[in-house]
Order: sequence, then structure tokens, then C-alpha cells
Amino acid sequence: MNKANPFDLFSDEYEAWYDENNELFNQEVNTIKELHLPAHRRSIEIGGGTGRFAEKLGIRFLIDPALNAANKALKKNIAAIYGKGEQLPLKPGSIARFYFIFSLCFVEDPQKVLQQVLRINQSAEIVIMYIRLDSDLGRKYEEKKAGNKFYKNARFFTKKELNELLNNEGFIIRKTAGMMYDTAGSPGLIALFAKAGV
Repeated sequence: MNKANPFDLFSDEYEAWYDENNELFNQEVNTIKELHLPAHRRSIEIGGGTGRFAEKLGIRFLIDPALNAANKALKKNIAAIYGKGEQLPLKPGSIARFYFIFSLCFVEDPQKVLQQVLRINQSAEIVIMYIRLDSDLGRKYEEKKAGNKFYKNARFFTKKELNELLNNEGFIIRKTAGMMYDTAGSPGLIALFAKAGV
């Protein structure tokens, strides 16, 4: 995720997408809100980019390996830290809830990222929003990702794959919400809340 990071090289274009697709962005935010989670001051977004979701959801901290994107988050009064998920620069006990909003598909080692979360808090809460590979939307993204500067290195998950990844690291999914349902009734985008140590 560090080499020729498109979110760093094209951070202005990435930021502009949210302005051009504001209605879809608000739907994504509202889907996360459908999880009905109380606010938590010790929350952080991993791979939070320019801070658009953090700003909307009241998340005060984020980590991102794209320096230009993180600098844009700073201008939104979000404490942005330069770093990557596999080596979270956080002390044990410092964070209680971790958000991965369209970011887990970009990390080099998702298992190691979750292990880092548990290093910091063995009772961690996580919120994940992801493009579901086994849906019409997910298949569309997979087919077109080679020609997309932002998604060409993404590794999308099926619902089963992500659930197994979480279960293998001791996370139990407590709540889910979805949007962009296909003809088979499967959501193309899923938001989930999971907790470790229970």
C-alpha cells in the first residue's frame, strides 16, 4: 500500500470524489449510523484518508499511509497520524474502537492488522464497511479495478471470507447494515460492528 500510493499522489482527485458524489457518500455514512453505536471518544479510523468519514462520524483520530491525504484530514481538525495498519503506532489501551471504512481491502496483511488491533486492546470494537465481492456491485468493481488508479491493488472480500477472517482472530459480529442491494437481495456494501473477547 505504500509504493506509489495513489491516495497520496492523487489526493485532490480523491477528495473531489466526495463533493461530486455527495448523495452516495451520505448514504454510506447513514448505513454506518444504522448500526446505532454510541459515540466513543477513544475511536480511530484506520486508513482514514482525507478524513471525510471521520468528520461525519465524529471520529477524532485517524491513521493513513498517504501523507497528502492525512494532511487534508488535519485541516478538518482531525488528529491524523502517518502510519499503516500492520504497524499501528499506538500504545496498548489507547484506543477502544477501530473503524475500517473501505480500507481493509487495501492493507497488505489483513490478519496482521487485526492482530495489531488486539495488541492495542484485547476487547476491541471494530466497525468495518466494505464492498462485498459476492454481489453484483462487488463483481463490477472486481472486473474494472485493473483500470482504476485507486482500486487496482484492492483485494475485495466475500461475506464469508471476511466473516472467517474476523472469527479466526476472535471477533464476534454483533450488528450489520447494508445498502445497494442487487437483484438477488444481497447488499453490495456492508457495514458491520464486531467485538473481540466475547
